[in-house]
Amino acid sequence: DRTYRRVAPGGGPRRSDGPRGDRERERFPPYSRMEDEPGATDFPDDAAREATEALIEERANARTSRNYERADQLRDELRRAPHFVFISDKDRTYRRVAPGGGPRRSDGPRGDRERERFPPYSRMEDEPGATDFPDDAAREATEALIEERANARTSRNYERADQLRDELRRAPHFVFISDKDRTYRRV
Repeated sequence: DRTYRRVAPGGGPRRSDGPRGDRERERFPPYSRMEDEPGATDFPDDAAREATEALIEERANARTSRNYERADQLRDELRRAPHFVFISDKDRTYRRVAPGGGPRRSDGPRGDRERERFPPYSRMEDEPGATDFPDDAAREATEALIEERANARTSRNYERADQLRDELRRAPHFVFISDKDRTYRRV
């Protein structure tokens, strides 16, 4: 059943403030300030606080319009001096942190979580008949390649990881890697 109604010019449902209107504000409330991290200092003055809040709002708008690259740039800017602000998008909150404090990304997009989730490779007992490394330098070179391969896999550079795996299987390394167990052994 098709029904319709006439509305006066300018009447009826309308969008305001952008493509999603007031619905966006209801769905995405503004960020609120939480208690600062221990050791963090307050904003030096109202102008600094207002500048930080303007960046937080700009970042929220960038995320709403799906401009994630700009949102990430603003997040990184907020973490540095003079702002020292950590934002929680899940809770829609922000707080001041001590310089160098707060959760942050390091060594790549996933930071310390990768190291917790992916422990370093450990050496297992060698296969029967396999010879040990000729010296410490050869062992250290092999372990450096294994670590480089792990970093390539973590950063999703699988082509490079496969190249390193093939190199480790050949002389002088003769190493088999088990990614499932995070182990390696001489073969």
